[in-house]
Amino acid sequence: MIRTSMIIFGLVMILSVSTLIHGAENVMIKNDLGHNKKLTLHCQSKNDDLGKWEVSDGNEFHWQFGVRIFGGTLFYCTIWQGEVQGFVFDAYTQGRDHPWGKVLWSIRDNGIFGYHSFNVDPDIFIPWPKKN
Repeated sequence: MIRTSMIIFGLVMILSVSTLIHGAENVMIKNDLGHNKKLTLHCQSKNDDLGKWEVSDGNEFHWQFGVRIFGGTLFYCTIWQGEVQGFVFDAYTQGRDHPWGKVLWSIRDNGIFGYHSFNVDPDIFIPWPKKN
């Protein structure tokens, strides 16, 4: 009984220290569509549903979280804007985004631009699907 309690206590301590060492990850999604266009998005992970949000032009939606110690943290978002309906993209994947600590997504008319930390140029570009 005492040994099991010590093992559980040790695991909790490892997870707590991991969060302190790695810090919190931050994701921000900004509506840069212009012309007062609204952006609707729904973001979630396997364990956390952040809900559906309407983001007005020039504003942003953001959240903060700790990563999993053994990897695999993933948040994905579904986007609705103009002719783009139900487009899904990975807003945060631990393997791609973890060392940066901050990911900014700029939603524009021609696609999604991703920036790590405070980079001036985008690190990632996801174009909208072509219209049929």
